[in-house]
This record gives sequence, C-alpha cells and structure tokens, in this order.
Amino acid sequence: MLETPEFFAIEVNGVVVWGAGIEPRDDTHRGVAIVGYWLGKAH
Repeated sequence: MLETPEFFAIEVNGVVVWGAGIEPRDDTHRGVAIVGYWLGKAH
C-alpha cells in the first residue's frame, strides 16, 4: 500500500508538459487516495 505521496512528470526539450500525482489518505480514509494530473496548454 502506498504510504507517501508520489509525483511524476514528462519533460520534452527541457519543459515539463505533463504531470500527475497520487496522495494517500490516512486515518478514517485509509485505502483512499487523491489523484490529480496536469497537461500543458501546448500539448
């Protein structure tokens, strides 16, 4: 089970064009995670 946040990115020619992350929840929300992503305008 994921215990710490994880973040990922894709880089093209030195510029980040895509990113995503997952942040696990704890306590009463154990086993649940927040997932998000970002996509650059040009892509």
